[in-house]
Formats: sequence, C-alpha cells, structure tokens
Amino acid sequence: VPREAPGLLPRKLAMVVSLLCGTSERCLRKLEAGFPLYAKELHDDVVVHYFSTTLTRMKKFAKEGVKVTIEDLETKLAAAREQAVANARNLAMTAAEVAAFAPPAPVRVP
Repeated sequence: VPREAPGLLPRKLAMVVSLLCGTSERCLRKLEAGFPLYAKELHDDVVVHYFSTTLTRMKKFAKEGVKVTIEDLETKLAAAREQAVANARNLAMTAAEVAAFAPPAPVRVP
C-alpha cells in the first residue's frame, strides 16, 4: 500500500466530512464533539475551506437557536486556525534554527 503525503489525509477527511454532513443538528453536535481532533489541522487552507463551507451551508438552513451554535463554532474555528498557523510558523522557525546551528561536517585529515 503506497503511503500518502502527510498533508493529504486531513484534506481528504475534511472533504468527506463536508460531503457527508447535512444540515442537521446531529451533524453540528458531531462537528463540535470532534473539534479537538481536527483543530490542529486548521493551518491548512483547504481543511479550513471544507469546514467553513459546511458551516455556511448549515447556517443557511438552520433554525434561529441553532444559528447561534453554528456562529460559536465558526468563532472557535477561526481562533483555532490562528493558533494552528502560529504553531506551524513556530515549528518552521525551530527547524530552520536547528539547521542553522547544526554542527559542521567533520574534517578529514590526510
């Protein structure tokens, strides 16, 4: 079985969730319950797009009381996105710093 690139699996899962998720309150509760599972993947624009599209579609058909819950989840999504992007930047800087301070290659003495 060929291995996929690490970034593709969260994208595929987000796409599947967006396709399977209807406009029901049950789906909204499942998205809320699973939030900690996908929050760390929100640094990816594609993943954010799928979840935002799903919430927008849900909001369009939702009752007034449910719209508040959807807006809360959208706010949570935006905050988690900012945090995930910041974490990704810090991780990238850390990798660059490690590469900059790597020990020099050993010198061969003839």
